[in-house]
Amino acid sequence: MNLIDHVILAIYLISILLIGWRLRGRSESGEDFFLAARRMGWFPIGLSVMVTIFSIINYLAIPNEVFGFGLAVIVAFPVFFIAAWPITKIWMPFFHHIQSIG
Repeated sequence: MNLIDHVILAIYLISILLIGWRLRGRSESGEDFFLAARRMGWFPIGLSVMVTIFSIINYLAIPNEVFGFGLAVIVAFPVFFIAAWPITKIWMPFFHHIQSIG
């Protein structure tokens, strides 16, 4: 790594530490921390689920599968959309309405 890389990394880490230090103690309960006090709308929740599903593992796994098995792997992509229905209609509402965390 070059000097500029180290400087950028240090600025990033210091920024994250400062943000964490500034925002510490804002959540008053476990519900505030884990569920955002149930005040999040559909867009950030959906964005979070989408990013989780299409995480970095897909960027590593899909090219590997295509290399090993060919383009027939593309047939599996509709499974994401088939799985999206029960996730959005059953699981997400179920977990959203749970009142206790543990």
